Amino acid sequence: MRILTIRPNLLRLSDYDKEDIFLVIDTFRATSTLAVLAESGVENIFIVKNQEEARILQKQLCPGCLLIGEEKGLKIKGFDYGNSPSFLYKKNLENKSVVFLQVMAQKH
Repeated sequence: MRILTIRPNLLRLSDYDKEDIFLVIDTFRATSTLAVLAESGVENIFIVKNQEEARILQKQLCPGCLLIGEEKGLKIKGFDYGNSPSFLYKKNLENKSVVFLQVMAQKH
């Protein structure tokens, strides 16, 4: 058995077999949501940093994309889904494309 520590931005799934097991230690729920989306067969995930970018991307480049994201723990009005990995796990998202709002923690 080999155990590797990999930074998420360096992970290329094509380097691994379908039998490989990944353990994700998540301090942000968004990371778990992205893992669930990938496992659910989502074809494309476009990550944006705010609602405006999400809506522009959907309108101009990906009209069929689902909007996924939340602010202050609530689904954003007009978005298809919030950011709940356990909720999205139950959805049929195979071959869908997603615009995902990744809200970073703000410094106070």
